[in-house]
This record gives sequence, C-alpha cells and structure tokens, in this order.
Amino acid sequence: MGDKRIAFQTHGFAVVVCRHPVSGKFLAVSESRGRGWWLPAGHVDYGQTFVEAALRETQEEAGVDVTLKGVLAVEHSLTSPETARMRVIFYAEPTDIHQAPKSKPDRESEGAEWLSIPEIEAKRGLPLPHGLRGEELLRWGVYVAGGGVIGPLTVSRSGRYEGIFRLNDPGPVYVGTAAEAVERGLSSPSHMQQSGIDTANLDRHEGAKQWTPLHRAVADGAEERVRSLLLAGAKPDGRTHKGRTALHFAVSRNNDVIVRLLLLAGADPCAADSEGRTPADIADSVGDDKVLRLIQLSRE
Repeated sequence: MGDKRIAFQTHGFAVVVCRHPVSGKFLAVSESRGRGWWLPAGHVDYGQTFVEAALRETQEEAGVDVTLKGVLAVEHSLTSPETARMRVIFYAEPTDIHQAPKSKPDRESEGAEWLSIPEIEAKRGLPLPHGLRGEELLRWGVYVAGGGVIGPLTVSRSGRYEGIFRLNDPGPVYVGTAAEAVERGLSSPSHMQQSGIDTANLDRHEGAKQWTPLHRAVADGAEERVRSLLLAGAKPDGRTHKGRTALHFAVSRNNDVIVRLLLLAGADPCAADSEGRTPADIADSVGDDKVLRLIQLSRE
C-alpha cells in the first residue's frame, strides 16, 4: 500500500440518559420491531452534530423535548480496518416536566415511559419485547441515581464545525503522577499544597498499621482529600498490615461517594485481605443499597 492513505469512516451515534428532576424516573423507549426497552438513541445524520442528533432522536423516539446537561461517556471503537464507531452518551432532563412521553406507535418506536430503577430492574430477564434490549438503561440509571459523575457539556460557540463539544473538566479523578496532572492543567503545585497533599509521599506506609495517606483520608471520611490524593496519583490499592485497601475501608463505612471515587480510580473490589475478605464480601454483608450496587456494577 506504500504511502497511500485510506479514507477512514467513523459512524456517530448519540445516546441520551434522561432523568425526570421531580420523580427521579428515567426515560425509556420501547424499541420498534419488538427489540425491547432501551435508551433514546440513534445515528448522527449527515450534516448533524452529536448534540443535534441527541435532541432529534429523543423527540422522535420518546416524544419528549430535552435539555442536555452533560456528558456521561465518549466511546470510540474500531468496527473494521477502515471504519469505526463513536458514541456520545449524554445526560439530559426534560425541558417541560409535564410533557408526556409518546404513547402511539410509529416507525421510530412503540412508545416511551418514565420508569423507576425498580421498574427497569423488573424488566430484566423478561422476553422481548417486554424485556430490556440491553443493560445500558439499567446501568446508566443506577449510575446517575447513585450520584455518578457527569462531565460538563460545552458546545462550540465560534463555529458549527469547529467542535461538537469540549470536555474541559476531566472529572473528579485523574490517575497519574502529580507532575502529569500539573502538565495537563488538571492541578497545580499550589493546589496540591493548599490541599495538604505531600506529593513526594503519596503512597508512604506509616506506623504499625501501615496506613497510607489514602487509608487515613478514607477512615476520616474526607471526600475532598480522597479526591485530591487520587488526582495527585495515589495508588488506590495500597495495603495495610492486614492487607486491607482503601476500598475495604470505604465499603465497611458505607461511604458510597468515596467508594465511587476509588472504583473510578481503578480500585479492585475483589482484592482479598489477610483474612481472605474482599470489599465485595464486605458489601454483601454490611453494605447499604448504594454501596452494594456500585460494587456489583464494577464487577459486571
């Protein structure tokens, strides 16, 4: 093939996770052709942005006008040596909280409903068309309902094709060295100092119990300190003298916010301590519903 370049085609898809701000229920679409319940989603048409496609698909499939509030995920995967698929998963809320979802079938969908998490879970395992098309409706519903991180949405204002959106904020957790965080503009030396973070001893084990600064922050329930340590590059799976990780601590204290931060940073829910107990074991025995669900989702 030499230096000849091949045109690389990327197919875009917009997916919308829409939650009602009053009821807390999620917008679910009964897919056409008996494919089951799923999220409003569809192909980005020629000449459209992802944002425009998200708004159009939600209106066409669910009959609801929405306001996009943020981005949950951006996915890019190869489908062949010459083609790829890119999906942008948006978080949205209805523009009019009183607007009823579509009730009459058409070629776009069979209809739509606002469903609670228990109602979505009840459809799990049911045969199509009554069951779920896939796990994403439930997975994203649980994530958002549990206070999951939603990235900011910034639409380019200087030109239609200059940018679809920018993720100016990488989220609350950046796993890497402090130097890399500073280099990427995610933090600064002064911010680290103001947060009381000793970047030279992030993973230092201290005392007879061999706790790291992350263990101490989790034990204190100091969510912002945990966030800052992870941002600075602290390893989430450091061990105490009994082999316990910070996730062991967070789960045993039922702190779902810190559990979520640690899992996002790559903490292992199946790491066994010296007694053979894993964070998942602790969640099964003493975890509240939020913590248990977070651990379960991390293992799927």
